Amino acid sequence: MLVMLKGFLFNRMRMKLKIVHVIMCICIFFVSCKEENKSVKTIDEFVFSEVDTLHFIDSIFTSQTFYMDGWKILDSISVIHSSSDKKILYVYRYPQFTFLYSFGEIGRASGEFLTHNWSTTKESGLVALYDIMKSSLYTYSIFDGQIKAHKSYSLSQDEDGFCRPYTKILQLNDSLFLLKEDNDETNLHYVNLNGGNVFSTYHCVLRDGMNRSYTPFNYDFDVLGDKILIVYNYLPRMELLSITPDRQIIPQLFVGDVDLDTLPKNYDSLQNVWLGICTDNDYFYCLRSDEGIEMGSNIYVVDVNGQPVKRIILDRQVNSIQMDENGRLVAYQEIDNGSLFYIYGK
Repeated sequence: MLVMLKGFLFNRMRMKLKIVHVIMCICIFFVSCKEENKSVKTIDEFVFSEVDTLHFIDSIFTSQTFYMDGWKILDSISVIHSSSDKKILYVYRYPQFTFLYSFGEIGRASGEFLTHNWSTTKESGLVALYDIMKSSLYTYSIFDGQIKAHKSYSLSQDEDGFCRPYTKILQLNDSLFLLKEDNDETNLHYVNLNGGNVFSTYHCVLRDGMNRSYTPFNYDFDVLGDKILIVYNYLPRMELLSITPDRQIIPQLFVGDVDLDTLPKNYDSLQNVWLGICTDNDYFYCLRSDEGIEMGSNIYVVDVNGQPVKRIILDRQVNSIQMDENGRLVAYQEIDNGSLFYIYGK
């Protein structure tokens, strides 16, 4: 009996030691993350020595109002995702912006969508959509102006069998993706969707201890090579990240020291800061809001090392920007009776 009691006490003590070890590992992890973030270079804002003013060389009106959620220009085709319409994708001839056809419908039948979200694709000739209700992502190839199904991927689900709340997905290549998940925390996952394995996760420390929804901390991002640039929609904040050779995401530069105590409690009072981001060659193009509205005329150009290159001032306030395959800047402006596209020279 005494031997059994000693064995029981020994096992219990060993279990306690294991628990203490796990807790210590977790604490070390969070301390190391905070120390890592403290070591990241932080600057108040970018200072640009070069400022260019651009005037559009062509403007095209279309009577279609898109409520645009994302778009891509592929050689002679422009594909536009509408977030609130019965049709999902609109295909236009570029640069004329003459309507060709629409693609995708809401429904439960095969090939239809229960929900639809735009997914940014870095591969030329591909566009992508993901359906949260179906826990699936679909890529489509565009050949000779026609959209054709290319590949489908399964998205990770939680313990209740629901798709995780991904608010942005970016496709790097046939297998590698960046998935932004907004739940109780905001995390950016670097994932192989073919194998399902997560290589690394970048955690948004701004939300720590805030006990608030993700809305004030929502951000957009884009990728150039092994660099990720994050721009916050409602905060004057940028974060430059690097993907290391061993597939870890580490912060490299923070731009903007944010006072979170000034965030409004009423989210209707949030003011826009960064409206979007796109890339061309070795540069990030970031569209900044004019005085908090959903339109802007200032574009910050930043290189892959986080160095300010120049500030571009457009002659029009626009809602979104893209680069075509010839390196020309193209801007979208939503108006009451339709949409306007502006093409700027190089």
